[in-house]
Amino acid sequence: KGEGFCLSVTHKYLAIGGKKGRLRLFEPKKLKFIITLPSPSFTTDGSSLDVCGCFLSQDSKRLVALYKSRDIVFYDISDPKAKPVEAVRSLQSHSGAISELLFVHEEDTTGNDDTELL
Repeated sequence: KGEGFCLSVTHKYLAIGGKKGRLRLFEPKKLKFIITLPSPSFTTDGSSLDVCGCFLSQDSKRLVALYKSRDIVFYDISDPKAKPVEAVRSLQSHSGAISELLFVHEEDTTGNDDTELL
């Protein structure tokens, strides 16, 4: 029985972050559980693993988690049922609090506006 501190939703996923690094994905229409994402291994203080913010990209391929320890972790969730979800990048001990995050779109070389950067 965990506590949820934050959530983010797209057409494909509902992400909920909570105590002790718990970060879970659900299907938003039926709230069907999909996966619990791995907690970051670099934090040693259990309380600092609390997820205080989570943000899904519009294309539902990336999830960014903000931890109480001020660590930021980027996950590749492009196909969480077929391959293990792993952190693809992390920023440790950010100097200040982060309350919002925005994924920025950049036009690719083919002229399509579908390249998503962070």
